[in-house]
Amino acid sequence: MNGDWKKIPASGIDTQAWDRCVVQNNGSMFSLSWYWSALLPKWHGWVKGEYEAVMPDALVKKWGIINSNKTPLYVKYIECIGEKLSLEEKKSMLQKITGQGILKGIHVQPGIEMKGDVKIHRVQIAPYVGENISRELKKNLQKAERENFKVDFNQTWELFDKFMKRHHPYEWPQAQQTKLEQLFQAGHERGMIKIAGLSCDGLMVAMQMYGLFNGTLYTIQNASDRDYRELHVMSYLIHHLTMGIHSENIIKQIHFMGSSNKSVARFNKKFQATDLEYSFIAS
Repeated sequence: MNGDWKKIPASGIDTQAWDRCVVQNNGSMFSLSWYWSALLPKWHGWVKGEYEAVMPDALVKKWGIINSNKTPLYVKYIECIGEKLSLEEKKSMLQKITGQGILKGIHVQPGIEMKGDVKIHRVQIAPYVGENISRELKKNLQKAERENFKVDFNQTWELFDKFMKRHHPYEWPQAQQTKLEQLFQAGHERGMIKIAGLSCDGLMVAMQMYGLFNGTLYTIQNASDRDYRELHVMSYLIHHLTMGIHSENIIKQIHFMGSSNKSVARFNKKFQATDLEYSFIAS
């Protein structure tokens, strides 16, 4: 069934063919070749035929000795992507990477039931609704619009880095800082990842790193000033971000990448987000 799949190191992958497969089969932004290379330079990819189907593989050598397979930071789940792939073939290929390495921690794409020590995680997808927003969100926005807010869709990494260090809800781990900057630089030079900021009388009060790919807006990382949260600054920023981007690039949906936290999930519901469950398979 999977005889014509081959495993290729990142350096040997035809990145244009890989990314074309992702686009044509409605894969996620975090399945693109450059996205993986930004976060895990030594990744491998499984390729079927002439890039009819693709699947990233995070297997690396920990300390240069031990096989380790763990979903990289800021990759939500591993997708097996391809035209005319059966559910069984996707499941078989995904199972192939979950069994590798002493240290395992693989997030598997939604809709694929896996065996083993499985924990359910969640992202949320919301349709783009424009002005047709919920009553609760409209009320929150009206409260925010009394303030002198200004949205900038193209802030710098340096300002975002300082803001995150000051307003992240817990101490921002160095590993996350490093990986996120690598991701931003790689995506920003391609025009696919940017940072939006919301200021009030010159003071930055909320920031959102976001990606735009194939009609989907991805909310990658955000933070807000706790002194302004009662004004619903993040709701205001995301709403105006989607409206502003939609006027230039048609947005079909919003992909809320961080939704396993219950309070975050409740927040996303304001944007009519629905749950999309995926499995985490650990040893």
